[in-house]
Amino acid sequence: MKKVMTGILGIFVGAFLIVLLLSKVDIGQEPRETTGGKKDYAHIIVTYNYIDGCRMDGLDRVTEEINEITREEIGVEIELKRVNSVDAFNDYPLWLSQKETIDLMMLNFQDITAYIDKDMMTPMDALLETDGRDILSMMAEGQKLSSGAVFDGQIYGLSNPVVLYGSGGGLWIAKRYLDELSFPYSEDHIYSMKELGALFGKLKERYPDSYPLGQVTSGNTFSTYTYYHGNYLGAGSASGGGYIADTDTHRLADFYESEEYKEFLTTMRQWYEAGYIYPDNAFTDAWQQDLLRSGIILSIPLISTPGMFSESSFGEAVVCLKTSKITYGPGASRGIFWTIPSTSAEPAAAMRFLNLMYTDARIVNLFQWGIEGEDYEVIDRDKGIIRLPEGETEENAAYFNMLGIYGNQKLAYRLVTDASAEEKQAYSDMAEPVGWEYEGFNFDSSSVNVELSKVQEVLNRYLPALESGSVDLKKAYPEFIQELKNAGIDTIIETQQEQLDAWLSENEQ
Repeated sequence: MKKVMTGILGIFVGAFLIVLLLSKVDIGQEPRETTGGKKDYAHIIVTYNYIDGCRMDGLDRVTEEINEITREEIGVEIELKRVNSVDAFNDYPLWLSQKETIDLMMLNFQDITAYIDKDMMTPMDALLETDGRDILSMMAEGQKLSSGAVFDGQIYGLSNPVVLYGSGGGLWIAKRYLDELSFPYSEDHIYSMKELGALFGKLKERYPDSYPLGQVTSGNTFSTYTYYHGNYLGAGSASGGGYIADTDTHRLADFYESEEYKEFLTTMRQWYEAGYIYPDNAFTDAWQQDLLRSGIILSIPLISTPGMFSESSFGEAVVCLKTSKITYGPGASRGIFWTIPSTSAEPAAAMRFLNLMYTDARIVNLFQWGIEGEDYEVIDRDKGIIRLPEGETEENAAYFNMLGIYGNQKLAYRLVTDASAEEKQAYSDMAEPVGWEYEGFNFDSSSVNVELSKVQEVLNRYLPALESGSVDLKKAYPEFIQELKNAGIDTIIETQQEQLDAWLSENEQ
């Protein structure tokens, strides 16, 4: 849960795709017949991302239930390859460099360009035309599923269809605490870090043995800055820390060297020294919700999307204090993408399965909730509302997938305690567009792959400690900035700037 981040939508699809759709070719494929008359299904290996809190005791029976559908309907059976979303940053490159067969791979906020540059990804365009016609139809209707994953005119990744657009930062906290302190709460108010600090001070006085802020940075490979300030505008911000420092001149700069980021770290240090932040947060293996339920921490910073936490997650009524505006913009190369690796043995079958996952509510809800009647009960089928069986919670269920990255989320059921569809739509309606002047710009990082790798190593080493508030910034922060420079961050940003300037000139921005 603590590693959750959000992707945003991007580029439009050309009209030629609509022509392709008019042919209405049936993309289903019958199982192949062996010489003995036995059906031979295309066997594909699909990565199964999980995080702390996902319950997988029932995964094997869920997989078999999915295969009961896919074998007969598209001639495919799947094998799920489990991978922790954090470990995937190291596991994926290792598996692919060793030529391990993976047919369908979920990139969960990894930079897709790093894989494309190393020829580890298969272009999807031809496969979409033959085995992904329903996905093409969605794109032709305006869903920007390939945004952030189009390079040299070819599609290398597809994001999931989502229920709503836009995201911002937020602090999730039990409503009881705000009521006890008579702390004014408004859904429309954007709470500054100064206002949050005042709240944490009051909470610390009332609960001296607890830590008001559940800032947990252990294992982070990305900055938690967005949890408190929303997305910083960047034409290539996912790659090496470059961000648009001046929108008038389109100047890129090192985000980590900015005054905004330094001020963020300073506040974290002050909160840590005041006893607001859990002291072991940079090293703990504990799940945030376990810390919350035990009373060690009192809040969790994350994105403010409705339904991120249910009442059952907190064990009581919960609210989100918004910490930034809700925004949306073009997709970035570091997002949530389904990809077909170059090591795939069955790329056509992988696309057929992806196409079904985007269009079939049965597949979506099997991945999300498990088997109806065993892992959940339907309360209102028309509204898509379910509940867990009596006696089960999100913590003790045999199967529970909290990621929501498998298939078309518009087709997914929701728990009775989840945010309503109306609430999610209202949130989406508040989203403001940002950065669309850079739609279509993709950073070609092939010439700075070495520098990118070194910069990421520096981020992996420094971010958990710096953003935990647990280190002396006078010493650690200058070392961090110098390490980034030694790793080549300035070279990366200069390369980005050259490409952005050329792209802007070509597109007359």
